[in-house]
Amino acid sequence: MSANIQETIVDLLNQALLYGNDSTRVKHLRHVQELILRKDPSLLNHFLEDVLSFQTDKSSEIKKTIISFIEEACQQNPKLIVKVIGSLNLLLHDDNVFVQKKLILSMMPIYKSTLTWLSKSQSVDELVCSVWDMMADIKNHIVSILNSNDDRLCTVAIKFIEMLALTLSRHEQDFPINSNANDSEILFRTKLEQEEKEMIEKLLEFILSEKLSSVNLIAAIEAVSNIARQRSDYISRILQTFEVLH
Repeated sequence: MSANIQETIVDLLNQALLYGNDSTRVKHLRHVQELILRKDPSLLNHFLEDVLSFQTDKSSEIKKTIISFIEEACQQNPKLIVKVIGSLNLLLHDDNVFVQKKLILSMMPIYKSTLTWLSKSQSVDELVCSVWDMMADIKNHIVSILNSNDDRLCTVAIKFIEMLALTLSRHEQDFPINSNANDSEILFRTKLEQEEKEMIEKLLEFILSEKLSSVNLIAAIEAVSNIARQRSDYISRILQTFEVLH
């Protein structure tokens, strides 16, 4: 069965590379995604580089499809981040706004799964440390988009920052390091908590910005309201900002 699947994948990749319009090529790549990640995950390492090669395709739809592939693969195996972090960084800086937007949205579950994996890791080598540094660079770039003039990017950056604020909290059950006092080799509880507070402050400062569009004002208010509902420690600080806003 595996041999037959491999032959099918090779054929689909060739068709996606050489033939058809964008919608047809996307269909082929989605079929590849289904075969590899849902039918036979053991084939992932064998075909990963072939799939990632489409990250430089001219089509934005193809690139978005590759991002979806990476997101699902990292959800299945967080360790894969070591092999795909370079692709994520490349696609984040793509010229197409919709590719960037898709990447930011996909980075939310990828960031969380990477944190969970690292918090459980017994040992961390230099490669993993360098990957975490690259992840931090990606995170910081997305946060900086909060100052973008493009509402489409700014709105998803708000959602990403909301995710950071909630994920880095002690109350986040999906992040095991929060449930005890121990730090991992590269994740430090006090540093993460400080970053959590900084992310919330960024959103609150953003809400009071004079150049804020109505679309992003609504998105930011929804984000901090969601944080207040889930993290009662910040209710008072958030209400103070709302009072100034009114």
